[in-house]
Amino acid sequence: MLNRLARVADLTGRDINDPRAAAELYAAVRARRLRPGAPTATLPTPDHPHPGPSQG
Repeated sequence: MLNRLARVADLTGRDINDPRAAAELYAAVRARRLRPGAPTATLPTPDHPHPGPSQG
């Protein structure tokens, strides 16, 4: 999990230890998941922790 968070920090240039940056990242992920028609098969969810093959 820490490796994934470090990768997010590297890719976004944000400090994931900053509460504001963490909130922005959370909001962006939620918005992406809520967008109608957005592929979510590659994103892990609590119900499906392991992503499946890409569908988009």
